[in-house]
Amino acid sequence: MGLIYFVQPAELVGTNRFKIGCSSDSTLKRVQTRYKKGTRYLHIAEDKYPFKIERLLKDKFKKRFELIAGTEYFEGNEDHMKSYFLHILKKHLELE
Repeated sequence: MGLIYFVQPAELVGTNRFKIGCSSDSTLKRVQTRYKKGTRYLHIAEDKYPFKIERLLKDKFKKRFELIAGTEYFEGNEDHMKSYFLHILKKHLELE
């Protein structure tokens, strides 16, 4: 069991830029230690296959939102992105 998350790192607060990430650790330790104080945690969920769902999310996000850095930083409307993130996550969970 691991984590999949949608965050706005502290250095991006005040922008329309967000990050998708995952961890094989099901505790919040990595999320809490990897990001600076002031990071916004928009959604964190446990999943059996965090790397699989992260890859799916990033692939889907590339088609709908602007990829701004690396493979997991996207720009777009926060409400639309969060809703889409949750929609994809829900569909994934229904297929398990």
